[in-house]
Amino acid sequence: MTEDLLTTLLELFDEAEVREPGLSPDQLAETTAPIAPPDALWARLEASLDAEGLSPFAEQLGDLFDVGITRARELLGSIASTEGWEALLPGVQLFHLTGGPATAGADVGFIRVQPGAAFPRHRHRGDEHALILTGRLRDSDGSEAGAGERTFQPAGSEHSFVAVGAEETVFAVVVGGVDFID
Repeated sequence: MTEDLLTTLLELFDEAEVREPGLSPDQLAETTAPIAPPDALWARLEASLDAEGLSPFAEQLGDLFDVGITRARELLGSIASTEGWEALLPGVQLFHLTGGPATAGADVGFIRVQPGAAFPRHRHRGDEHALILTGRLRDSDGSEAGAGERTFQPAGSEHSFVAVGAEETVFAVVVGGVDFID
């Protein structure tokens, strides 16, 4: 959770109420009525979730990763972070995640591809389902997919792709593993 978001959430609580002596957090939750957040707080929260323009994809991401909408929004928020990304190939980074039960045994995560960077030819050990979040990819078969589009590659299929256009491409993926082809 970002520091700004944490600060915003803490503004909801009156310290005297939260620090009621002798009450555990569970007891406090049972004795306090829900607090409706101020409109300004909701606006700030929505703005932080949509800082990258990704909040419209939360429902699709939740379906792809088999997680709830709240978790999907958290995951979308992690894309802007510099932490958690690891170099996979030149111009390509990977952010490993854990999906829900339907993704068991699959590789789940985000892939970031810099403009012009290529992902080499590879074979899918299992089905690949992807959701393009930003940018555009051109597949080796000539097809292209951009933000909001889903792609599918069946187990045993082979392909490569390149990020086209001026902006980096980020996509969410659930895949049953890949083998790079020399």
